[in-house]
Amino acid sequence: MRKMLFAGMLSLLVLLMAMPFAAAETQKATGTANGFGGELTVEVTVDGKQIVSVEVLENKETPGVADPAISNLPGEIIAAQSVAVDVKSGCTLASNAVLEATKAALLSLGFTEEEITSRWRPRPPLRRRS
Repeated sequence: MRKMLFAGMLSLLVLLMAMPFAAAETQKATGTANGFGGELTVEVTVDGKQIVSVEVLENKETPGVADPAISNLPGEIIAAQSVAVDVKSGCTLASNAVLEATKAALLSLGFTEEEITSRWRPRPPLRRRS
């Protein structure tokens, strides 16, 4: 009887210890915002609380003019893990549309305003003493 109780408690302990390491759920959501030419739609993929993909699905922006925002901002959002990135010069409205659509998608996935808009800053390297 004691061995069964001990084995059951040990199994429960192992299960509880493994829970934080369980695979995070991958989720996708779309967000829409108005740019210069009309609606712009993005699809955002997250794994737990990490942004893994931002893709502009549809846009009515001027070809060539909005390209820096549409092609560069998704990568910058992923790198920063935030929409607190700089807009692209010459295509401010398209940049704001990408950022606002991404923000809308993230909010629909349960992110908080603070999580979405805070800037990620790498820690400075440690200084070695001589």
